[in-house]
Amino acid sequence: MKTITFTIPCKINDNSDEPNTETKSIVGTWRYERQGSAQYDVEYVFNADGTGTHTFINGSQKDVNEITYTTSGNILKYSYIDDGETYVFTYTVSEDGKTLTLSGNGPSMTLHKKTNSDNFDNPDTPSTPDGIERNVGDTLTAKTTEGVVMTFRVYNKDDKTVQVGGMQHYFLGTYYDTAVDINTEGVVTIPSSVLGYKVVGIGEDAFSNCSKITTVRFEEGSQVRILGEGSFFGCESLVTCYLPDSLKYICGSAFDSSGLKSITIPKGVVLIDEAAFYRCYHLSNVFFGSELETIGYLAFGECTSLDNIVIPEHVEKIQSGTFANCRALTHFKTGNGVKEIGVGVFHDCPNLDVLELGRNVYRIKESCLSFRNGETSTKVKVIKCLSPYPFELDENAFLINQKDYTIYNNTKLVVPRGCKSAYRNAVGWNLFKTIEEE
Repeated sequence: MKTITFTIPCKINDNSDEPNTETKSIVGTWRYERQGSAQYDVEYVFNADGTGTHTFINGSQKDVNEITYTTSGNILKYSYIDDGETYVFTYTVSEDGKTLTLSGNGPSMTLHKKTNSDNFDNPDTPSTPDGIERNVGDTLTAKTTEGVVMTFRVYNKDDKTVQVGGMQHYFLGTYYDTAVDINTEGVVTIPSSVLGYKVVGIGEDAFSNCSKITTVRFEEGSQVRILGEGSFFGCESLVTCYLPDSLKYICGSAFDSSGLKSITIPKGVVLIDEAAFYRCYHLSNVFFGSELETIGYLAFGECTSLDNIVIPEHVEKIQSGTFANCRALTHFKTGNGVKEIGVGVFHDCPNLDVLELGRNVYRIKESCLSFRNGETSTKVKVIKCLSPYPFELDENAFLINQKDYTIYNNTKLVVPRGCKSAYRNAVGWNLFKTIEEE
């Protein structure tokens, strides 16, 4: 057991300029809930005789250290020895009877005083005890309907809102701010509220690499608006996720490398950010909501089971590589809101059979249908353009390479009635051997 020596100058908030050296100002048990990159909760016990304990807590595991302390003034200097190294921190200390605040050149901490009615170690109660004002970043825990202990972090203390996440785990050399134990199995239900706080988001990496979770549900009345970056990253057994109607934003890599087979995007979602569903190898069906505006770079890249996509009307641009390496994709149709098809959107999609473009597309960028390893596209049978005007094609937009005219020779271009002549005389479009009107 290590011995850590503290020197804790402490000033009570009594508006006095004179330092108070009485140890009774901090006598009691105080608890610090992990925040940011902290790996543990910390509990301090200060006895009246200048002794006490300093305990690191991680779930059921505890590392108890004996301490001695003194108080003199309001400048805290404490040190401890770990593996032969001495660590020294300097803090200003204030105490109001309920909280003990340490601030200075070390990591700032607000400790909450434990009362007889508090039970910090009971997962059925919040980790920040009831009756104490919680600040942004403070964590609290509660059980889901399945009995899974879940951690939440205060998002807005005035609105009394929280996001899911805040318990760290270490995986392949990296710490993740997760919401549940990494070995959690089966179904997980996200509560709509916890201890009087509305749940409004899934935090970054909240369920990252929880490889045994199979289904995620949201309670009725959920107000979750955002799925943070990497929120379900690496959940390789996650087959089904029932997203709430309140959802607005799906951030980058939210489901990257998950096991999803099908996903329905709620009507109100406006953003699917880059790589959100990247490498979802089993994903075969995606049903987009009608209000979707943006689909990011590589959002569905390497979804090798995806076979049919219909883009809703409000999306204006298909970002570069959005559906790259979707090798099972056979049919793709854009809404009339799409104006631009980005670079390599269908790179390495050898089974694409039909490509339908809405009437407001005005540009297709280079390498739209490029392929790897010398492969050529012999599958694209029809490209259908609803625009009455032959819009801009970047150089090599449809060319496999500068010498390969496979698409122009084998693919039928279908254009609106009365527009065949315009397309036949337009640069790039005139390379199509077969042009027909609807």
